[in-house]
Amino acid sequence: MHTGLDRNALIDPVHIQGYGLTPEKHWEYAYGLMAEHYDMRKVSRIFIYGDGASWIKTGLDLFPDAVYVLDEYHLEKHIRSFLAGEICRTFAPRVRAAVREGNAAHFQKLFYEMEDAVREGMEPGKGLAKKMKALKADGAFLLAHWQAILNGRDPLAIGSCTEALVSHVLSKRFSRDPMGWSKAGLAKLAMVRVFCLNGGFVRPCDIGAGRAEERIVIGNIKKYEDIIMKQHDEVFKGWRDWRWFEKDDDNLISRKRTGTRVALDALGKMRDIS
Repeated sequence: MHTGLDRNALIDPVHIQGYGLTPEKHWEYAYGLMAEHYDMRKVSRIFIYGDGASWIKTGLDLFPDAVYVLDEYHLEKHIRSFLAGEICRTFAPRVRAAVREGNAAHFQKLFYEMEDAVREGMEPGKGLAKKMKALKADGAFLLAHWQAILNGRDPLAIGSCTEALVSHVLSKRFSRDPMGWSKAGLAKLAMVRVFCLNGGFVRPCDIGAGRAEERIVIGNIKKYEDIIMKQHDEVFKGWRDWRWFEKDDDNLISRKRTGTRVALDALGKMRDIS
């Protein structure tokens, strides 16, 4: 969707965060939310963008037909690092052409030429060793993710705004200026942050003093209880022991907790699932 300000915008985006979750549970959570919005049997193409981290690639196990793409931000980051320094900059036009054309053989040839040029052009010592280490790391990374780079050329791959979203959704609230949080506090606040960006509302009565059963359940939060139940049914194969989410068997969803507590406690405690 075009905003009219020379920027594109996602249509009906849903934010998720997985602090405290294992990669598998994070992706199960993502699948549960997607299943709530789409008929997964009719989804023909899914692109998973990432920075090369192995935990992101585990999403391919849950979405077997998905295509993994190295996002543009990290692609450019590694290319710039690869071309850093006066000697390596002379190779920039040819290196970028090889990446643009998807010519891995040419890129690898240039990689070896750059190594030779650096060895010949720099004095032996720590500086040379550091540069060679960085050059090898960036070159190896790009070659290892060559197919993921090519996947980004698919006409249906619209690009990624992952880094911008991380900055807007999490870093802006939790890591700038600087800020510090306990692990428990961060897990709950991150869930609240994402919950609100997804259209939820948190009122003083949800977090104020008093017994939980005396507080008001917010109507807009109810849909997240439904998502939790949907995910529970589809992902956890009908397992109905709510101790997976709640340590106290008597704490039934919605009867003694507000929707906010459900979102924070039930989803937040998924990190305890083994």
